[in-house]
Amino acid sequence: MDAFKDSTRKVNDSATWIVARYRYSIAVSQALVPALHLLEVTLRNAIYGVVKDHVSGCHGVDIADCWLDWSEADTILNHDPKRTVHSQFLRVQAAKRSIQVDGRKLDAGRLIAELNFGFWTGLFAGHYGQRDGVTDPKKLWPDLLPKVFPNLPTTHSTRTILADHFKDIRRLRNRAFHHEVLWRRRPLVDEGLIIKTIGWMDAEVAALASEMSTAKEIQERGVGHYESMVRRFVLTRPGLQSGPAAALLAVSG
Repeated sequence: MDAFKDSTRKVNDSATWIVARYRYSIAVSQALVPALHLLEVTLRNAIYGVVKDHVSGCHGVDIADCWLDWSEADTILNHDPKRTVHSQFLRVQAAKRSIQVDGRKLDAGRLIAELNFGFWTGLFAGHYGQRDGVTDPKKLWPDLLPKVFPNLPTTHSTRTILADHFKDIRRLRNRAFHHEVLWRRRPLVDEGLIIKTIGWMDAEVAALASEMSTAKEIQERGVGHYESMVRRFVLTRPGLQSGPAAALLAVSG
C-alpha cells in the first residue's frame, strides 16, 4: 500500500486515508472502463472497414472475408520476423493460432476482436505512413485519416500526432486495467479525452459514452467520500480493529 501514501506529507496518511485512496483509485478505473471499451471497439471497427475498402480498391480484389487473413496481408502490415514485438503481421498470425487452438471458427469478427488495443493503435506507427513525395497504395496514412476519423480536428490531422495521442490513451488504459495507482488523477478529464477521441470517429457513440459516464460523480466525491466509507466499514466489524488487519485498517486519528 506504499503507493497510496502521500510522499509530500501534505495530507493525512492515516491507515483509513491510505485505504480510501486505494478505493478511490479502483473507482476511477471503473469510471474509465465504459469509455475505453467504446473507444477500442469503435477504433478497430473503423480501421478495419476503411482498410478493407482501401485494399479491395487498390488491388482490384474482393476481400469478402477478412483482409487481415489475406494471403498478401504482409504487404500491408509490418512484417519483420526479427522484431516480433512490433510486427503487426506476426501478431495477426498469433491471434489466428489462438482462435484455432481454442476450436473456434476463424472469421473476421473473431480475428478483429482477438487483436488487442495495442495492435490497432500500432497501425499509426511510421511504417504505415507515406513518405514525403512518394505515393504508395500499401501505406494507410494520411490518405485514410479522413475516412477513419471524419470529425478529426486540424490540430490532430497527421499520423505522427495521432500516434502520440493514442500512445497517451494506451498508457492510461493500461494503468486502469492493470491496477496501477490512479488516485491523483481527475477521471473527468481523462474520460473527456477518451470521449473526444471517440467523437472524431462517431458522434453518436461518443454521446453514448457520455450518457454512461460516472466520472463526474466520482471526481466530485473525492477521496474523502471513500475515507468515510472505510471508517464506517471498520467500525461495524470489530474483528478488523485487532489482529493482523489492524495494521492496515485500524481507525487512527
